[in-house]
Amino acid sequence: MLSRKGVVRQHCRSNPEETELQAFAMATSFRSRLLAQRALMHRLRQPQRRNPLQAGFTLIELLIVIVIIGILSAIAIPNFVNQRDRAYVSSARTWASAEARKCGSSLVATGGAADFSAAAAPADLPTNVVATAADSCAATKAWTINFTPSNGNAVTYTYTVGAAGDVTATQS
Repeated sequence: MLSRKGVVRQHCRSNPEETELQAFAMATSFRSRLLAQRALMHRLRQPQRRNPLQAGFTLIELLIVIVIIGILSAIAIPNFVNQRDRAYVSSARTWASAEARKCGSSLVATGGAADFSAAAAPADLPTNVVATAADSCAATKAWTINFTPSNGNAVTYTYTVGAAGDVTATQS
């Protein structure tokens, strides 16, 4: 590679009519072109960087997220359904227990058959929860809750009023 002085001297020898200043200017432009070419080659050798406007997720990343969401859904949805069924059963059991206790209190207060009207069973129960009220308030009358969960193991909760007005809860 020629230095700047070498380029100027060589140019002056080949073109005697040009001044040394013109030759120096020509050598400087040659040098700037050479530096520009080197800078371009350097940029071409560097790995490409992402443009911030083109940022996003790859297909693999999106597929992994979808698989994770699917696994979580497979675990969470059955648990949610079971919790909802338990809430319905709990609501029905609370109703039956309260009605049986009201009947027992009424029996103790009146000393026998009472003028008692039971409240209706909760209306928002699903089809797998059946609440049955006693037909009247007397000793040995019972309020029952029948629950059949999705696994098929039926459960019956019974609230029976005793002669002394006490309430007995059984599960079968």
